[in-house]
Amino acid sequence: MYKNNKISVSIPAYNEEKYIIETIKGLPEFVDFIVVANDCSKDQTAKLVEEYSKQDSRVTLINLEKNAGGPGLPIQIAHERGIEFGADILVVVNGDNQMDPSYLSSLLDKVIDDDFDYAKGNRFFHLKNLKQMPKVRIVGNVFVSFLNKFCTGYWSISDPLNGYTAIKVQTYKILDQ
Repeated sequence: MYKNNKISVSIPAYNEEKYIIETIKGLPEFVDFIVVANDCSKDQTAKLVEEYSKQDSRVTLINLEKNAGGPGLPIQIAHERGIEFGADILVVVNGDNQMDPSYLSSLLDKVIDDDFDYAKGNRFFHLKNLKQMPKVRIVGNVFVSFLNKFCTGYWSISDPLNGYTAIKVQTYKILDQ
């Protein structure tokens, strides 16, 4: 529990056997539920998560029956399970261990303390993180960010491809899905 809120982390995973356990282990103790939605991985992702769930009761594995072709449906399915568990806030952390769990508190604080309905990460705020990102990815993200700003008119939004997000359950429930 974080500031009297139950937190559920949704992890979409497709062929993440190299990173999935490290991703899960990195999540802070205040996370109440960890829901891994395995999107028909062809590697050992599901087996590793299933084994690890015996050590960490917060971990739940959901195996999708058909590959969703992207993270959207796995996130939605994991979010729904988090709601069933009684979460107040739903967080997305990808299974590739590229979302630094040390920033989770900052993301949650925006939702809890600042009373935002939704918050998302921005990799461009931290020079240290940018240095670790391949240059071609940086150029691509800058281009997509500019294109997104130009098309939508939302000039304050940066890093639209970043999926490190937190949303209040009450907000999630009213979204048109």
